[in-house]
Amino acid sequence: MSTALNPQTLPAALRTKLAADLADHIAAAPSPRDGVLAAIQAARAEALRNGWKPTIANAIGELVGSMGETAIGQPVLAIEAAIRSTRAAEREAERFRRRAMENGNTDAAARWAVKLAAARSARIDAEAAA
Repeated sequence: MSTALNPQTLPAALRTKLAADLADHIAAAPSPRDGVLAAIQAARAEALRNGWKPTIANAIGELVGSMGETAIGQPVLAIEAAIRSTRAAEREAERFRRRAMENGNTDAAARWAVKLAAARSARIDAEAAA
């Protein structure tokens, strides 16, 4: 979900603070990607603490993420979305495999086990690419 938050409409002081916080997080983290992720979480949390609506807090987090992507030259947000998607597919396959086993449907359980193995492989590949 991408919200249209124009950085030019934000107050200059807020843009400067977000950029400074991003730089601090990147410098303090073990990797630039981890720094960008930490800055995104911190920006969202601070926006929520300051009484901003969750939609705006998420938009500010996305803005910080895009600033971070520009700063480090890596597609952090797309990679994180891919990892979340593969984790969700893995959880779904595990849940349906478990249900099939509980219901005694071994054929369905075997099919879901194959899907689970593929989902795990996709997740591992996505995490390795990060």
